[in-house]
Amino acid sequence: MTLTTEIIEKGNYIICYLNGRIVYETENLLKQAVEEILHQKMKKNIIMNFRDLTYINSSGIGLLVKILREVNGAGGELRLCSLQPAILEVFKITNLNQVFKIFSTEEEALV
Repeated sequence: MTLTTEIIEKGNYIICYLNGRIVYETENLLKQAVEEILHQKMKKNIIMNFRDLTYINSSGIGLLVKILREVNGAGGELRLCSLQPAILEVFKITNLNQVFKIFSTEEEALV
């Protein structure tokens, strides 16, 4: 089980590309990436691109809620984009699609 992240700056946003799975064993990698963004970058608006994310479990969902609070607390905004259909369904079933700003594409999230 692996998770890799790639972080780039684009406009007013930091884009965090996720590749792999967000499960208990990989959560620290995502936590570290977000901490780096919040503590080292001037921009606090984050887009997480889920295009290459294949799986997320309940622990990973909980981590995303925590990250959302941290980003909002830092005066930023968290947007999610390019969710695989199965992952988007998890957000819909849990009504978290009402909590997170979810966009179909990265281009839409950047507007």
